[in-house]
This record gives sequence, C-alpha cells and structure tokens, in this order.
Amino acid sequence: MVKVILTLPRDLSFLSNILYEGLLFSTQFSQARFDGHSIDLPNDFLATAMKNLEDEGVNNLRVVMSGNDTINATIFEAYKISEKSKKTYYDLISKLKPNADQLIVTKDTIKLGIEFKRKDMIVDEKEMFDANGKKKPIAAPQLFKVDRYTGISSLESGYTSQQITIYTSKEILLIFLLGLYSSFVTSARQHNQQYYFFLTFSPEEIESMLNNIEDKELIKKLFRTKNGTIKILNEVLSKTTLNEMILLEVYLNVEIRRLMEKENLDKISTILFKIAPEGQTYKVYEQIPITIYREHQEFYEIVRNHFRDPEMFLKNLSEILKPDGVIFDALKNVDRYDEASNIIKAIHGLYRFVVLGNADGWYEFLREINNAYRKLENSTKPNEKRRSKEYMRVIKMFKGV
Repeated sequence: MVKVILTLPRDLSFLSNILYEGLLFSTQFSQARFDGHSIDLPNDFLATAMKNLEDEGVNNLRVVMSGNDTINATIFEAYKISEKSKKTYYDLISKLKPNADQLIVTKDTIKLGIEFKRKDMIVDEKEMFDANGKKKPIAAPQLFKVDRYTGISSLESGYTSQQITIYTSKEILLIFLLGLYSSFVTSARQHNQQYYFFLTFSPEEIESMLNNIEDKELIKKLFRTKNGTIKILNEVLSKTTLNEMILLEVYLNVEIRRLMEKENLDKISTILFKIAPEGQTYKVYEQIPITIYREHQEFYEIVRNHFRDPEMFLKNLSEILKPDGVIFDALKNVDRYDEASNIIKAIHGLYRFVVLGNADGWYEFLREINNAYRKLENSTKPNEKRRSKEYMRVIKMFKGV
C-alpha cells in the first residue's frame, strides 16, 4: 500500500484542481480509503488507472508542450522505459500506456503538497534519478506554472519578485497526466489565439468526493456525468462567441440535468478553465464555475404543472439548442441574419425560464421565435426560407407536449 498525504489546498488554482482530478480519477479503478488527511491506495493504482485510459480520449488530448518542457524524456528515464515522445501530451500518454506495468509505486508515501526550499518549489519531492550515469532532478512541465504564468512567487519563500523552478516526483507527474486526460475538453482557435479548455471538479466537489471515496459507484457516477458535460462542451466551445455564451449556459442546464437524472445525482459542481500558451509558458484566461442542481424547484415545478409530458419537453428543448441547429446558426450570424435580434431576445427569455425559473421567459421565447418566423416566411431566398421552416418546426415541437 502507498499513502497519499494531502496537504495541497483544495482551491481554485489549476494545479490543485488538475492534481486532485488525476488522483480522484485513479480511485475509480482501485480500492481507496480516506482518513481525513491521507488516502491509502494499492501500489499499482497509477498503473491500473493508466491501463484504463481510452485510446480515443488519449488521441483527443491535443495539448502541445512548451518548448522548454522536458517531461517527454524525463518521465521515461525516471521509470527506466526505453521511449521518448513528441512534445504533445497525447503522444506522451500513448507511449506510457503500453508500459503501464512499469509504473508501480515503490515508495511508502506520496506527498500531494508543496514545499519551498530556497529558490525551488517542490511538489512531493525533488527526486533525483540516474540518466546515462548522471543524477538529475525532474523539472515540472510549464502547465504546473499556469496559475502564475510568468513564474511562481511565494510570500513564504521570500522571493516575491523572482521566478522559481518547480521540481516534482515521477508519481506526481503521472497523477498530473491522469488529471489532464480526465479533464481535457477541447482546443479551439479564437481571434488568432489558441486556447485549451479543461473541466475539473470544483474544490467543494473534490472535498465531498474525498469524504465519499469508498463509495466507488458514486465516484464513477460523478465522472460519467462530468464526461457527458465534457462532450457537450466539446460540441459547442469551438463554435461559441460571446453572443452564444448565454445559450451555452441554457443548453448545459438542460443537458446536464438529463445526465443527472440518469445517474440519480442531486448536484454536480465543476470549474471550466480556459488556458492559452504564451511564449514558453501558459496563462489562465478564464475560470467559469458550472454548478447545476437536478431539482431546480421553480423550473421543474413549472414544467411539471404546465406540460403533459415533462420528459418529452426536456428532450425537445435539448434538440432545438444543439450546436448544429437554427438557433445557434442565427447567433453565429448576428450581423447577417435579419431575425438575429429576435433570436437573441428569445434566448434571453429562455435563460430566465430555465436558469431563473421565471415562466414569463418561456412565453417570451416562443413569441420571439414566432417573430423570427414571420420576418422570413415570405422570403424568396432559399436560406431564409429554410430558416423560416426551422423556426416553425421549433414552435410545433412544443404544441401538445
């Protein structure tokens, strides 16, 4: 057995969230016990988790390493594996997975925590290993520094104006890689800038999961629901503009509640990180909390009282909000489509209904969709005629439901 000692705060930093993500991900496949301070796990827990990675998920992890990262070589050297990967995380993990049997933890404790020693920041330990007869430490990849993208400074260390180097152990590197795999949503290019999106559990959800770590089925339900959320986000984030963010929130509320109903979960709380490479490092551009309750009292009361088939209503609502639908199309073309202003008003109404539980928002949604239809119904342009028919289809989907 190995004891993972948890001194790293459960906070809103990317490093904390991604490491706890990887650790919790691994507990789906091994017996774990939490005593409030540490987790007891079998020595092969990292190897077992690595074996359970799905090839599709690994191939989708299109995150490029920084130019000065060396993890693509050092992690193999540290585990005495005769491999070296390209400077992409998917290639690194794809080469580690076939060698999972060599990823057995041989020490008694892993310290999931940070210490400052002189000008070094140490995560777990500054592990020295032989590479071609020379001892050298494992330098952490630049994604470890994303919370202080010009370098990490610490009041405790006394180096508030200086960059410091981060060193870590080979075990922490594996936990980090599992966290990247488990949380990666998509990469997207927006305004000539590359962005990476990651969805982790929130600090409060992490705390709850640690306290329920022995309930393996609950942990799996939460990961399945989060994975479903990742698929939804993956569909829309590469196509989303500022005008569409409110639609994204409505769509997530509808779809995630359907997932939660299936898994019999009352709540799920996550954080969406938007990260961009900058020179030799990375920067967090946005942190968006996404917390959804299955039983939104006002919304569900309205649906149950005013619709004959609440389940069909939610299914139809999900259908019309999909990224390839006419509503998303109109919001992507606000400067080109005559009815775009009506669709914006319709989505604001839908937001009031779904997120805030205001029934008037539903009638505003239907009214503005009808106004969009009326604007285009006599058009002779093929694209406008098609959209007009789509708006009428939306209205008809909710008649008699």
